[in-house]
Amino acid sequence: MKLVDSIHEPQKGELRVILASEGEPNTIIGKETLLKLNFNGVQTGEALVDIVSGRVADGITSEYELTPQQCGQATITIEGITDVNYSGEFTLLDLGINARHLFKSPSEPELSNYNTDIVIDGIIDENDLIEIARYMMQNPDYEMNK
Repeated sequence: MKLVDSIHEPQKGELRVILASEGEPNTIIGKETLLKLNFNGVQTGEALVDIVSGRVADGITSEYELTPQQCGQATITIEGITDVNYSGEFTLLDLGINARHLFKSPSEPELSNYNTDIVIDGIIDENDLIEIARYMMQNPDYEMNK
C-alpha cells in the first residue's frame, strides 16, 4: 500500500488518508490490514482511535462504503519518549549514536543497548536524526539550551 495523501485536522481530532495498492500483485482481496499508524502523544495515558468511515474501490468498476462493522476502534497506550541511550534526555550524544549507525536496522545486536528507532519505521534514518534534534532544542534542561 502507498500513502497517496493525508489531511490532518487537529482542531477536529481527525486524520483523513488516501491509500492505493501498488500494482495488481498487491491488490487487497478480503480482510487485510491496510494501514499501520504510529502516534506521537502529547502526554502519557490511553487514547481512543476510532475509524468512523471508509471507502474502497475494486480497481475495476466500483467503489464501496465500508459499513460501521467494517470500521472500528481501539484503545492505544501512549508511553513517554525514551532517548537513544536511556539517560533521560535527548542530547548531542543521542544524535551522535544515531548518526554513527545511520541506515542500519535498530534490531542489529550491536544496537541492543540503545533506543535508536525514534521515528518508528524499522531503520535508523534522517527522520530519526531530525526528531532527536527537535527534542534537544525543546528541552529547557539540556545544558546547551540554558
